[in-house]
This record gives sequence, structure tokens and C-alpha cells, in this order.
Amino acid sequence: MKNDDEKVVLNVYRHDHANENVVASAWHHDLENASCVASVKRHD
Repeated sequence: MKNDDEKVVLNVYRHDHANENVVASAWHHDLENASCVASVKRHD
């Protein structure tokens, strides 16, 4: 993890007891523009 330009990590968590929970996660790893990963999970 050198610079923000090299690796960016974004995590978002939302928990609602009334509607159970919603979890979203996103990763962006830039290594010569070679890889990009995004993941989203939803639990009802």
C-alpha cells in the first residue's frame, strides 16, 4: 500500500434490525490496470 492511486479499498456495511442486514463490499486493486474485483453480498 504505497499510494491511494495504487490501491483503493471501499467497504460499506449496513445493518438494519427491522429489515435484517445488507452488506456490500467493493475492492479495486490496480496493478498495471490488470485486476479489478468487486463483490456484493445481500442477506435477507
